Amino acid sequence: MTIFPVDSVSENSIISTSLEKSKYFVVYNKNSIKIEPNPSTYGVELIQWLNDKGVSSIIIKEMEINPYNKLKNSRIKIYHVGDKAKKINEIINSFKNKKLELLNNDRMLEIVKLHEGRM
Repeated sequence: MTIFPVDSVSENSIISTSLEKSKYFVVYNKNSIKIEPNPSTYGVELIQWLNDKGVSSIIIKEMEINPYNKLKNSRIKIYHVGDKAKKINEIINSFKNKKLELLNNDRMLEIVKLHEGRM
């Protein structure tokens, strides 16, 4: 199961720049796509929800250091959608076709630095 953050339930919604602060998550499981409300108000609760759901991968545009530190020792893989805003179907197609970058620690820290520089 793969998830990524969005800020609305519209099928034209684009990926959110915040994992913890997003209003919703797209939950993609093979050919099933659902949009669920973000169940958490803080990072530890979100990580527990991800683990309880059996999430195996997350797709991000940006991420802050705290959620990354909570995720980096988990079994959950983190993929980068790129720097441009993309809609739900574009993201899922890119994921299915293995066109998203699987992030390692060094690359993830570059993304965190860029994100925090915009805040």
